[in-house]
Amino acid sequence: MKEHISLIFKEGRIGPGAFRDRNGLSEFIRYCRNNEISYYALLLLRDQGILPPETLGLINKEEELYREMVDTTLYISRALKEENLRFFFMKTFRAYPYTDHDMDLVIVDKDKSPEYIRVINKAGYELHKNRSSLREPGKMFYIRAGSEWTGPLPKLHLHYGVSWNGIRFFDASDIWLRLKPADVRAEKISLPSGEDEILILAAHAVYENGYLTLGELLHIKNILDRAETLDTEYMLKTSKSYNWNSAFKLYLAYANACYKDLTGEYLLNKDLGARLGIPSLSVKIDTFPYFLPPLSLLAAYGDRLLRDICILRLRWIPRQILNLTLVIWILRLKKRLVFNGGI
Repeated sequence: MKEHISLIFKEGRIGPGAFRDRNGLSEFIRYCRNNEISYYALLLLRDQGILPPETLGLINKEEELYREMVDTTLYISRALKEENLRFFFMKTFRAYPYTDHDMDLVIVDKDKSPEYIRVINKAGYELHKNRSSLREPGKMFYIRAGSEWTGPLPKLHLHYGVSWNGIRFFDASDIWLRLKPADVRAEKISLPSGEDEILILAAHAVYENGYLTLGELLHIKNILDRAETLDTEYMLKTSKSYNWNSAFKLYLAYANACYKDLTGEYLLNKDLGARLGIPSLSVKIDTFPYFLPPLSLLAAYGDRLLRDICILRLRWIPRQILNLTLVIWILRLKKRLVFNGGI
């Protein structure tokens, strides 16, 4: 599988023999889905003229979901802008063809949350009670009114800050000030800067998932390829301000090592790695997603916890202890079971 992934990363194509039969095709698509690149892989197969007939239904669903994501983004963006409300979508659009059943909308001004909710309700979304809200108090779940999630309609996650499992990692207003324009269907939307995209990936991977995916590596690679410069000083300052700098470096160190094992090349060039202070690691990968080593995660979690105690962020400590010692590990186990399941 490594040679096929390497071709996708380095040349944007899928080589012959990615699958040998129907079972091989199913395994390949499941692998891509687990790694957040299923839509991209299906598009490559179609563009190369090697898309088997049995996958037409799959790519049609992915394209329908992508259209729904774009429609929802444009519609809600217009509505919020009309009310002069500050917001941004995160983890929703990537630097490669990407789809997700969840869309993450971050509100910048928490004191105006009733106004945001009013706009979202008017746009046809209604609050959906979810047990996940217990572990993520800064996040509410919305679905299309009358929807039972049977189709590809994206669900909306409304974030009252940039946090995971109730733990904050950013000041949303800082990200908002650095938003970059992107063209979507001849309209402009604003997305997080390349630096913020990488920071968001790192925080989400380390503090919620506990693993990294091929899609994350591809997203970072494309960001770096398109960026003339990267504000490493901002990235380090941001991760230090919420005491997760060691976790940020841990993520990039493993991302760099995984990319090297898959392609023979480093994800970060020497200058960038040196400016960010990323340690050199070596890994041998049997499968992906790559689950970050438990001891490395525990060291990063402990480092943040101790630093927060030292600066007396005491009201954050109980939730951190609960999530970092129990919740994250349960979620990680559940994901392992999902990834080991069928297509």
